[in-house]
Amino acid sequence: MRLEIVGAAWVEVLLLAVVFFGVLVEIKTGGLGVGALLGIVAAGVFFGSQYMKGLVAMYQIAMFLGGVLCIIIEILTPTVGLLAGLGVAAMLYSVVLTLGGDVDAVYALLASLAIAVLVFAVLVKRMPSSRLWKKVVLSDASTKERGYVSAPPKQELVGRTGIAETDLRPSGRGNFDGVSQDIVADGAYIVKGSSIIVAAVEGSRVIVKKV
Repeated sequence: MRLEIVGAAWVEVLLLAVVFFGVLVEIKTGGLGVGALLGIVAAGVFFGSQYMKGLVAMYQIAMFLGGVLCIIIEILTPTVGLLAGLGVAAMLYSVVLTLGGDVDAVYALLASLAIAVLVFAVLVKRMPSSRLWKKVVLSDASTKERGYVSAPPKQELVGRTGIAETDLRPSGRGNFDGVSQDIVADGAYIVKGSSIIVAAVEGSRVIVKKV
């Protein structure tokens, strides 16, 4: 009897995994219908079996369908992602209630999500990307090759001489041709007013030595 219960529980977990996998596929592909069809069939079997057992009420099914509708609207008319978030929350809540609303229901939900995410991660690169997916996942990188820099280049300072405006222990400020600049001493402490020369520039760090 215990084995039958455990087996039934795993069938429910696998059905839910298929449902969540279908949702992820639909969000990724943006309305191709493959994920939706897969998720609807699995959800129909899951909720149908629970309804036949008397373990689920119509409002729980309605809540799940409402969550699906929110996600569909988000896919077709992308907003800020609020509808998708509400849809996912409604689906998860209805599933937990359907499974009994206890700790075991949460464990079953987490197990199904883990399976769905694992399978989705393996196949994600082979699927086209929708506008909603591009909004959820940041795909562009701010690289130097694309014209992005973290700070203005200061290589032209190398070799310039100036005066330490503050004590350098090791960081402080120096004046080069009337322009104040954040600097770092290379090695020993440098007293305010000392003559300095820029030895190197590493990113935003201007490294100086005492003349």
